[in-house]
Amino acid sequence: MIAAHGTFSEIVVIRLDPGEDVFEGILRYCKEHAIKNGVLLALHGSLKKASFFNVVPKPDLAMQYGYTDPMILDDICELIGGSGTVTHEEDGTINIHVHCSYSDRGGKAWGGHLIPGNEVLLVAEIMIGVVKGAEMLGIRNETGGVLFTPVQL
Repeated sequence: MIAAHGTFSEIVVIRLDPGEDVFEGILRYCKEHAIKNGVLLALHGSLKKASFFNVVPKPDLAMQYGYTDPMILDDICELIGGSGTVTHEEDGTINIHVHCSYSDRGGKAWGGHLIPGNEVLLVAEIMIGVVKGAEMLGIRNETGGVLFTPVQL
């Protein structure tokens, strides 16, 4: 186990408008405002369509697991929740890692990793807690994936 202790220095509240991409909007805001250590506390809204992927067994990979091709709900849906992290790599690259839940117009639930392709229908509301006192580092492993590694400051 790796752990670090910190506090929230501020809470950022973001509204995304019709046509904006949820993933790209969060990442763009974090880059523009130099948020590199954060926690996505809340994420909800309505979407024109949803895009996500999930973990599956992949025995041919070093870690034996990988991700599906993008799964797409190509219809209006609700983004009923999401949470995740804002981390950064040693070279300064900012990453977001968000898990979301969706419901289609029939009320069926879906979920997975948020990726580009989640276009806002009416509005999306996001809250990010900016962390101080702990660094949220993303370290690339042998598979090319980024592993969250908390570092105490």
